Amino acid sequence: MGMKANKKHNVIENGKFYIGGCMNRRKNGRGKIGTTEKELKTRVSVIRSKGEKDFNVMAYITLKVATKARIELVESWVREGLEQKYTHVQNDHFEFSMLTRKEGYETFLQDALALAAEICNMKQWGYTVNYVKKV
Repeated sequence: MGMKANKKHNVIENGKFYIGGCMNRRKNGRGKIGTTEKELKTRVSVIRSKGEKDFNVMAYITLKVATKARIELVESWVREGLEQKYTHVQNDHFEFSMLTRKEGYETFLQDALALAAEICNMKQWGYTVNYVKKV
């Protein structure tokens, strides 16, 4: 998320942490995590316009009380956890070898969701998990 000068960070009504992937890959998967304060379809459109035409969000987490700091902490916690198992490329992408596309992306999704739930539970933040696209 970009920073605006003098922006006040209060509760974010539409703040989300999302997990997605470049779904047309067959051998090496490419997962992506991120946050958005906008509508999810707007964020997906921006990602696709920057060259990842096959990107889809698989699931996202909405915090009951979302602030910029909270959703960024969730993202950072998940990023640190994922880099212990996957190859961390760019800022928020992870690559992994797959026997099957379904299994590879499902494993990535479940690992990321488990880490997100871990930090939310540790901080005692209420959250909901929403699935968008089946792997």
